[in-house]
Amino acid sequence: MAALPSIAPLHDFTLRRNANGSVDIVCLNCLANAGTAFCELDLSLIEEAHRCEPSLLVDAINHCWSC
Repeated sequence: MAALPSIAPLHDFTLRRNANGSVDIVCLNCLANAGTAFCELDLSLIEEAHRCEPSLLVDAINHCWSC
């Protein structure tokens, strides 16, 4: 039996490092701050727990069109 192709993640995230050593996790789909972590192990937990809010998606789309 052939291997199933990998499924792309539902969210893409970028990280923003802060002066106090914490890291903000920003969702690239809705542009929301999904959370802040001080420990690298918490990053995946925050990413897994994030759900885009439909209203934020509309705001992100409108922002992109106005640029």
